[in-house]
Amino acid sequence: MDYYGCVAAVRGGISMDIRQLEYYSTLVRKGSFTRAADELFVTRQALSKAVKNLEHELGDRLVIVRNGRVQPTEVGSNLYAEAAPVIDSYRKLEGHFVPHTELHVRAMSLSIALGHGSLLSLPDGYLELFRCAHPNVRLSIEEMPTESVLDLVAESEVDIGIVGSTPDYLAAFEHKLLVKTGLFLSIPRDNPLAEKERLTMRDVDGEPFVTYGKRNHLHRFFMEECKSAGVYPDILLTTSDCDMLVQSAQASDALYFCFPEVTEYQAAYGRVIRPLDTPSNSAFGTYAIIRKELPAASSAKLFWDWAE
Repeated sequence: MDYYGCVAAVRGGISMDIRQLEYYSTLVRKGSFTRAADELFVTRQALSKAVKNLEHELGDRLVIVRNGRVQPTEVGSNLYAEAAPVIDSYRKLEGHFVPHTELHVRAMSLSIALGHGSLLSLPDGYLELFRCAHPNVRLSIEEMPTESVLDLVAESEVDIGIVGSTPDYLAAFEHKLLVKTGLFLSIPRDNPLAEKERLTMRDVDGEPFVTYGKRNHLHRFFMEECKSAGVYPDILLTTSDCDMLVQSAQASDALYFCFPEVTEYQAAYGRVIRPLDTPSNSAFGTYAIIRKELPAASSAKLFWDWAE
C-alpha cells in the first residue's frame, strides 16, 4: 500500500482514503472541478469520481453546484473543516518517517494575487524569503487591480491576496497587516509643496494627480479623504499601468503616490517624497487577505503563520 493509502480515518467500518480527502478539500477550497483538477494535476473526471466515491462511502451528499460554483453541503462543510488538520498531520507524519528516496510528494502550490504597487511596499525580497523558508511551496504570483484581487480571493481562484487597503474595505475577509505604509506623495522639486516636511489634505487642493484609479483602494481612500476635507485635487489620469502612471506624472509635473523606500529613484528624476497626513483613523497599509468562510489551504496557512 503506497503512502496515499487508506490511513486517514475509519467510520463504521468504512475507510476514507487520504487522497480522497485531499481531492475533496481542494474542490471545496477552489469552488470548481476544473480549477481543483488543475491544482491537483489530475483530470476533471478523476476528481469527480473520487468525490462521488467518497459520497457513496459516507452515504451523504457532500457538494452541490449553485450558480456555477461548487459549494459544500452542511455535512460537506463539517467534513472539510475536520479533514484539514488530518491532511496537514498526515503530510507532517509522511515527511518525518517516509525515506526521502521513497517520497514523491507533489510540491504544494501557493497562488498570490498582488494589488498594483503592493509589492513595492513590502521589504526587499519579502516573497523570496518566504520561498527560501518553505522550498517545497511553488509560488504563482500575478499583479492586478485591488478589486480584482478581492474578487479572486472571494472566488478561491487564488489562495492569498496582498493589497494596499484599510480594514474598513476588507471586512469580508480575514486580513493581516504586513506593512503600515501610510500615504506618501512624489512631488516635483520645483513645486512649492516640496518645501514642506509633511503635507495635509488642504495642501493637495487643486494639485494635479495621476493615480491608479477607482479599482485601487489607495485611490478610493484618497478620494474619500478629500471629500471629507472638502478639497478637490485635479485628477489628470487614472491607470493600472505602473510605467504609464510614472511617465504621465513626470511629463505633466503631477503628483502621484509612492513609497519612501524609493527616495533615491525619485531624486534622480528631480522629485522628493513627502508624507500626507489624513484625518481618518483608518490605518492604510499593505494587508494579506484570505477567505473567511472556509479554512485556508495548507500553503496559505504556512504563509499566514510566516507573516506574523
